[in-house]
Amino acid sequence: MRSETEDFSYIRIFQIKNVSISDGCINLPRVNDKALEFEVNIKDAQFNLEGKYFLRLSVQSLHTKDYSKIKIKESGVPYFENRYEGETDTVAQKESTAMVKFKEKQFVFRLPKGFCMNDKNHDVHLLVEAFTRPKIGAKGHVMSLLRTVSTDSVQMHCGRIRCTYALREVLTVKPKSPPKTPPKSPVKKTVPKQKSPELREKDDKNRTNRLEPPPTNRTITPTDSWGGDNVSINVPATPPLPPQLEGRKIPEDPLQDKDRHSFEISKSFRHVSLKGKEQIDVILHGASNLPTTPDGQLPVPFGVVKSKTDDDTNVKTGAATHTSLRPTTAPSWEELVTVNFEEKSAADEVLTIIAADHPSKEMLVKYEIPISYLQPFHQYHLELIKPVKGIPNGVKTYVTITRKTMHLPKDPSSPDYLALEATLRSVQKPLQTAKGPLIAVARVIPDYYNYKNNQLLTNPRSAGVTMNSVTFPNPHPSSFSVPPRSMHGYPQISLPGRPDVQPEWNHPYLFCEERDKATMFTPSAALVLEYYEASAAMSDQFWKMVSPVGFSAIPLDKDMYTELTNNRAKQGLRIDGVPIQGTEYVTIEGKQPTVGMVLRLITTNNPDSMVSTSNVDNLPELNLFPEPQGYYRTASPDIMLITHTDDPTNTTMQDYSQDITVDSQVLMEPVREPVGPAYYLQKKVKRPMSPPTMYRVYDLPVDRYDENQVFYGIYASLHANH
Repeated sequence: MRSETEDFSYIRIFQIKNVSISDGCINLPRVNDKALEFEVNIKDAQFNLEGKYFLRLSVQSLHTKDYSKIKIKESGVPYFENRYEGETDTVAQKESTAMVKFKEKQFVFRLPKGFCMNDKNHDVHLLVEAFTRPKIGAKGHVMSLLRTVSTDSVQMHCGRIRCTYALREVLTVKPKSPPKTPPKSPVKKTVPKQKSPELREKDDKNRTNRLEPPPTNRTITPTDSWGGDNVSINVPATPPLPPQLEGRKIPEDPLQDKDRHSFEISKSFRHVSLKGKEQIDVILHGASNLPTTPDGQLPVPFGVVKSKTDDDTNVKTGAATHTSLRPTTAPSWEELVTVNFEEKSAADEVLTIIAADHPSKEMLVKYEIPISYLQPFHQYHLELIKPVKGIPNGVKTYVTITRKTMHLPKDPSSPDYLALEATLRSVQKPLQTAKGPLIAVARVIPDYYNYKNNQLLTNPRSAGVTMNSVTFPNPHPSSFSVPPRSMHGYPQISLPGRPDVQPEWNHPYLFCEERDKATMFTPSAALVLEYYEASAAMSDQFWKMVSPVGFSAIPLDKDMYTELTNNRAKQGLRIDGVPIQGTEYVTIEGKQPTVGMVLRLITTNNPDSMVSTSNVDNLPELNLFPEPQGYYRTASPDIMLITHTDDPTNTTMQDYSQDITVDSQVLMEPVREPVGPAYYLQKKVKRPMSPPTMYRVYDLPVDRYDENQVFYGIYASLHANH
């Protein structure tokens, strides 16, 4: 893999679905029990804009997210590696009409048995993504799948590539038995004549030459059941993998049991680094497939984070976690550690993450990440994979990493503030049934109405956090690129809230990315919190968020912006009683559980965090559910106030009203705008973050219809219960 230090902008050009092995469009033999090879050869490419580009190709499946058994062989590499994606070299598009060619252009994906099957649930497709490299000193920009030319509203693609593809079966070639030779007839031995020394030396040289086999690069190509000579099996030896153990000891010790600071956010927690420093926060979630100790025993692992400079010199400066509770190759930590780097040299430094055994201090695995690969203030959720000898799927460590600089970024999308701080405090009443510590995931959602229906109200709910897999020892910079758009926001993970019966987090989330700030305080935006059981995340094979056990939401609309910019909110607004929705949890009183929060707009580029505030309870309170008829009401029924007139020709409305309590089972036809002569109910006070709509409740006879009087004096107000 190449080591490049520039930033990358992400563009998805297209998605190529394979000639589906399962969709019946081609008559293919049964593939359930076959290992397959899929070869891609990129002929050339053309991009519509000048610049530097490289491509990333990956195999994707609708059935599974476990790609650990997929192997890839790239151009010029004679062996397969345990990866499911590969990258080309970088090419320069100098003229929009010219074709560009890649040097690293051939990729062979080896798909294991069972990955492709003859049904419609195992579709496999090739995903081709392109990355553009900005000019030195310039900020990368994003190109979408389609661009619209403003002059004539014509849509055009940002580029194209030409490829050839081959799909073939991997066959195991049985060695041929040597031919049987008939027994030799006895030959009468004769005594050889003595030769001169010169002749004997010449015979020895000829004999030596006959014994040395000629060099050959023979490729075995048997004919398979699909017809034709389309199976290519290369036979060069695979280079050995690194040894299981790193082979040295580290100077750091694990934390003592009485030292609990890594399990919680400290009062000294900072959103930005100290002056002259850069700061890296790492939550070590756990690891899997760790090797055993040199004597074959299960390790008692602990984690260490430090700089490569200190690791190379074996200096004891790293930040460490506690050990696992028992000997294991799949420890679970869920601890936060912090390291600092000199600001002047941080861009050239490397972050080192280590798992070691206690008490031997034997290093079990090490990962090195150049700090320049990390975008400041973005929270990365990573699955670090390092292939080693004897562990086919590699040693895996699961981390969340945030790089912090001295100042928050300022963006044109939010000229009056730099970030939104949201501090999650605790569950406000003890729970009746507790299932362990809860991890809280926060995100800013631009379209809460659809996110709630598509993600939070489904059964089972989909997990809101996925780990990005990064392969070592030479990770590519593109593995750390931040997607330019996300309808699901950019999730941020907390430490587990403890104790089980009444979780307390005091976790300060900071939303300062330009894409988050661009969608805050719009009609459908919301801050969403999802709660996950920490005990269900780590297994013997992997760390993975499963279905959330509940969620909370706070609207981030214009009304909320008005509240947060009020003079009384300079130090923050306290919000109590935020419901945990969609959960089976109840308080000891049998009621719906709630959490407390503090929201604050950050207007300075080096703020202190809210956790350092000792008088949070003295902050002004924002009531989300004011009485009697507030915007954020959630518990009352829908009430529609209707004023109408019996005479549609009378433009003077009669002032009599009636309150109608609308049963949620009554079906009224929702419409966006009037579609004909009818009575309509229009929301005047709508549900937060719900789309504007009106209801068609009664059709009028055509003879009573006046096109100038569509509503006939209908007036309605709807008090929301969601």
